[in-house]
Amino acid sequence: MKFIHDNFMNMNNYVDHVDGILLDLGVSSPQFDEAQRGFSYSHDGPLDMRMNREDRLSAYDVVNRYKEEELKKVLWNYGEEKY
Repeated sequence: MKFIHDNFMNMNNYVDHVDGILLDLGVSSPQFDEAQRGFSYSHDGPLDMRMNREDRLSAYDVVNRYKEEELKKVLWNYGEEKY
């Protein structure tokens, strides 16, 4: 058995070389319960919100360092509410 830690968008690099795939597609209660993860509604914490803690870019970086036009593009392309 081999574990591959990668982004789902890169899955096509692996599917020809495996017999099966197990995916972790959800969030867990500790992600919402731990304030330091940045997902909690009931605890104050840093604006992190990274699913993969090895990623360098956090929600704090996006909100505080992106230019207004970049934020508009992110919200338009990835937000569920267009207006």
